[in-house]
Amino acid sequence: MSGINNYNDLSAFILIASVLFCAYIMVKPFLKVSIPVLLFECLVFSCASILNLPAIHRFTILQDNRGLLFFFALYFPIFYFSLDLSITRSLCIYLWAINLLLFPSNISCLIDSMIHKNHLYMDFGYDAIIIQFVMNAALCILAYLVLSRWDINVLSPSGTPESLWVGWLSVPILFLGLNIALLPNDYRMLNGYHLHGTYLFFSGSLFVLYGYLTSIFYSHMQEYIHIREYKEAQRISDIQSLQYKSLLSQIEADRHARHDFKHTLNLLSQLAREEDAEALRDYIRQYTKESSGIIVKNYCSNPAINAVLNYYETKSEEEGIISTIQVDLPVPLPLSDPEFCSLIGNIMENAIEAAKYSPAPVRRFSISIRIQNDSTLYIVSSNDYDGELFIDSTNNNAIFSQKKEKNHGIGLQSIKETVDKYHGILRISAKDMEFHVDIAIPI
Repeated sequence: MSGINNYNDLSAFILIASVLFCAYIMVKPFLKVSIPVLLFECLVFSCASILNLPAIHRFTILQDNRGLLFFFALYFPIFYFSLDLSITRSLCIYLWAINLLLFPSNISCLIDSMIHKNHLYMDFGYDAIIIQFVMNAALCILAYLVLSRWDINVLSPSGTPESLWVGWLSVPILFLGLNIALLPNDYRMLNGYHLHGTYLFFSGSLFVLYGYLTSIFYSHMQEYIHIREYKEAQRISDIQSLQYKSLLSQIEADRHARHDFKHTLNLLSQLAREEDAEALRDYIRQYTKESSGIIVKNYCSNPAINAVLNYYETKSEEEGIISTIQVDLPVPLPLSDPEFCSLIGNIMENAIEAAKYSPAPVRRFSISIRIQNDSTLYIVSSNDYDGELFIDSTNNNAIFSQKKEKNHGIGLQSIKETVDKYHGILRISAKDMEFHVDIAIPI
């Protein structure tokens, strides 16, 4: 193999390594394999591509760097299966990296044709290789600096819909075809017609236009995320507000019940003085029947929290579910009353709803709310369920104890939003027909 061919191989290696670097730094948070395994894969693929490139040139019409398209197509399945992303998102990122790094390759061809006018085809010398290496290194550094600040939610399935990526896919495919078509088959055409300036103009224009369209697409995705987050925050705020108003109404009803009880005592005292035993028994029986649902337990010193706990305890009894509630809140909470009531309300409502469908002869639900070491709020909930789980692939693989026809997972999504807001930890698990929700929030 001649020295010139060695330079061609080096040019191909620079292009492959740069493409893989830029593609993987963009999707690093979604990797399913370790970095050492990934580096080994890239090294093996790059070496295999370089060693087999002469055979591709010999037996196909794919000359110069066009021959690398064969290996890029072969490597894409490896790239895709190493990520926790859809095939459309993976392909968009992969093509983005190829388009980005084909620009230095095109410019290197231009420089090579200007320096080595006697060459008929792409036959790199060391000078063109140095230019390509410098440009590739600069683009890789620039990509790293830019991507270290970009919003990773753009790639997340929970952040942007698949339809936007499907619509965008045609753009990188089109630019890939234009970049490949721009590679010269014969240096004589560039040198004979003095097309170096025209070639540079078209190549640079494609690069700038692709960068501009990419920035527009990214801005559009960010705007979509912000609108979705605003709507979700507004929805959760409305839910919390309605729930808090309902709790206040319950508290007011309890206050009236306690006030009315004073009149009841006066009436009982009057009946006792009149020694009307039969009327006394009838009144006590009727009063017990009517007021059985408004007895309020004091789990803590916060009346709003007491109201929500009493409400869901009564609801679980109505559903035939045995509930166990333990509360130990000796210090003020980091959450506001509406937020905390919404949090435990959603937990208890989801648990009771799931326990209703449990085939267990005795259905149970328990929740423990406590503060440990004056530093962490712990909420631990467990309930029986029917043993069937629903995993929502459109919602970051969220786990639900049952699949509802409408609005499934809204409660858990609200719980997650609140926990994330206060930098807490949410763990959801299921084992032996029991569904568990564990929350830890620093205070």
